[in-house]
Parts: sequence; structure tokens; C-alpha cells
Amino acid sequence: NAGDIQSEEFARTLRDTMEVLSPLSPSSHSVGYLFLCRQTMNEYSTKSFRKIVNNFLRRDELHGLVLDMNEHLSDMDSTFTYFDEPFQESREVSRHFVHPEDPSKILHVTGIILPQNRSVSSLTAVLWDRAVGNPISEWKMYG
Repeated sequence: NAGDIQSEEFARTLRDTMEVLSPLSPSSHSVGYLFLCRQTMNEYSTKSFRKIVNNFLRRDELHGLVLDMNEHLSDMDSTFTYFDEPFQESREVSRHFVHPEDPSKILHVTGIILPQNRSVSSLTAVLWDRAVGNPISEWKMYG
């Protein structure tokens, strides 16, 4: 239907935009993005997202993570009305993974439903290296 096509195009455009803009941001941490069309469940991820996440999760684990985070976001979204109250940070879902071979590396994934288009959710993956800094104090910068 037309709504699905618009949501797909919106998600693809976001991915393409982040693919261009992300390398321009100075950061000591690798950051990648995945945009999920919630009606079709089609995923659009930046190359950096795949590169970061593939070091921590197998493809089936990533798929399970995306489904799990989307389910939690949908549950929160069903009880929330943007007209009744301001957008709150509590409407995000986060997951953390320690690298299986190098415990100094942490994958932090944060998901939100985009307020600009409720049919698209965004997952941000950040690769933290404990040797570079304290990830806990910086998570909100990227989440």
C-alpha cells in the first residue's frame, strides 16, 4: 500500500543520509545506524552498522535483536500519545554486548521509534572501547 511505500522510502533516505553524514562526525567511537520499516519489517542499515554489529552478533542473533527491540518499542508506543505529553527519553530501548574475545570492547545498541514517522524505528550501534573512555558517561550522547 502507499503508506508502506512511503515508510520504506523514508527509511532508505535516512540510511542514505546517515551513510554520507556519519563519517563527517568526529568521534573516538564507531557509530552505525539501522532503520526499520515497522509495517514490512524491512531493514536499512549503514555499512558501519553492519561492520560494528557483525563483530558481536551472528546474523540470526542480530535479526532476533531487531525483532526484540522493535517489540519493546511497540509496547511502549501503544501506551504513549505524543499529543498528551512531550517526547521522553524513556521511550528508548537499549541493549549492551561485551565482545566475546575482547572484553574491553562493548556494543551499545539504542532503539527509538522516530517521532517524524511512527512507522520507522531507528537503531544506533556504538562500539565502545574501554581503553578510549568510559562508555557509561557518554551513552546518552549517542542514544
